[in-house]
Amino acid sequence: HSFWPPLGWSDSLTSVGGFFFAGGGGQPAFFEYLSEMEQPRDYRKTLWVTTPALLVLYYGTAAVMYNRFGDKVPGFLLDILPFDSTRLLGNALFFFHIIVSFTINNTALLRAYATHSVTDGSWGARREWGLMSAAVLGAAYVLTNMVSLFEDMT
Repeated sequence: HSFWPPLGWSDSLTSVGGFFFAGGGGQPAFFEYLSEMEQPRDYRKTLWVTTPALLVLYYGTAAVMYNRFGDKVPGFLLDILPFDSTRLLGNALFFFHIIVSFTINNTALLRAYATHSVTDGSWGARREWGLMSAAVLGAAYVLTNMVSLFEDMT
């Protein structure tokens, strides 16, 4: 396989954009953690650990998959797995990753709109957080089912 896949100009720009989106789309920054930290000055330490780890994981996976399968690698990487226990495990881990990411981002988003603190244990605060969380979850569900996979948009 060549280092540069045989793509046209448009596909090449889409690929480069995807590359930068995956690596720089806020993943290594985790700004929502900053507001939750007891010692915000330690935030830089999280960047020094997470950024290299995510770069190795994302681009290491991409390099291994491209080296092994070339241009046959699907847009959704789990589609390369056979329909057996490995696919079940891969989907379960991906689902867990999505739930954790959604929960972290949802908490940061709702904190900006909530009138009660996230640590407030009153019935009113729980009702507000519950309703707002359900609304965001419902909106996310509708959005993800209305928009097709990104690879179909090119």
